[in-house]
Amino acid sequence: PRCTSDWSSGVCSSDLLIKRKDGFTSWYYDLEAPLEHAPSVYRYSTLGPNKYHEVFFPISDTVHCLTLDFGDPLWKTAAPFSVSTSVVADESGYVAGSDSGRVYGVAKNSSFDTWTYRTGGHIEASPVTNQTSPFVGSSDGTPYRFSTNAGYRQGVSWSFPTGSPIVPPPVAFSHCVPVPSTAPPLTSP
Repeated sequence: PRCTSDWSSGVCSSDLLIKRKDGFTSWYYDLEAPLEHAPSVYRYSTLGPNKYHEVFFPISDTVHCLTLDFGDPLWKTAAPFSVSTSVVADESGYVAGSDSGRVYGVAKNSSFDTWTYRTGGHIEASPVTNQTSPFVGSSDGTPYRFSTNAGYRQGVSWSFPTGSPIVPPPVAFSHCVPVPSTAPPLTSP
């Protein structure tokens, strides 16, 4: 393995992709700093010329996009906000949260947000997507459903107060979104 920093510090500034099929490393990508948030992947339904499955990750408020198969850089752009979560993407843009309590939608390879939505608390839980909608949990105790391209849209988006901060990310699965809340479990009298 390659590492561009001191192994004794326990911090390595290389990212790598390991194939599930055989366990061998597919590629390396030298990072500018250690990752603070997990990478995410967007897979297109069909590929074409100059269209590749993508890996996204933020480093120091700059969003990086690489090809999934080869780790080749496609673009990197300074986010128009302080990124406090992982990034989730769809075909045209990405969504991420901020300590300011805002959720941002940004077009790929852009330094300008397309939309923003203010929650009642900071965003610590990384967004997730079910390929049609991003879901974000806030420390205000509410999970939110957004439209990637339009943000919070009446009749499409929703929010549901749980009464307790959402720190771990929700899980998008089929037609349900389990939300891990820090609220104590309900008990019967």
